[in-house]
Amino acid sequence: GLISGPGSSEKKNMDQNQSQLNLEFVNPFIIGAVDALQVQAGLRVEGGKPFIKGKKPQPQFVVAGVLGIVSNEFKGAIGLFFEKQAFIKMIENMLGESVETISDEYADAAAEILNITYGSAKTKLNAMGHDLKRALPTVMKGSDLSVHHSSQAPTIVIPLLSEFGQIHIEISVDPS
Repeated sequence: GLISGPGSSEKKNMDQNQSQLNLEFVNPFIIGAVDALQVQAGLRVEGGKPFIKGKKPQPQFVVAGVLGIVSNEFKGAIGLFFEKQAFIKMIENMLGESVETISDEYADAAAEILNITYGSAKTKLNAMGHDLKRALPTVMKGSDLSVHHSSQAPTIVIPLLSEFGQIHIEISVDPS
């Protein structure tokens, strides 16, 4: 759980501990993604243990949605990365038909899910006083995607595990 003590109700400063992204900040994105995948795409996922990007081998991701996070206190990025089978299953659930290949049109679903995830997290975080701005995701499609975040801080990876493969949330944040 979150540690509480003297001053824990004060607004937390993002650069207080740059090496570890605040759970209070990351959790709304995890909850948002799990909900969006289940509600929009009928895909049940379970959050795995977060780790620092580069510490573990990365699955082969074929589609990703990436979005810049901007607020008064920090800037950063969030990405949603999909393994092929997990993404295909998600599209099949959304369309109710079988899918062989991932077209550009299908790939846009990554942005849609990320949009919903971000919108949900933004609402919760802004209620805590974070002031996140509206942002538009970009979509990438390929055979083995990876993004090098321009952040100085380490990128936190939260694996979401489904029976069809992995979906990773990647979050990097720098104080602005």
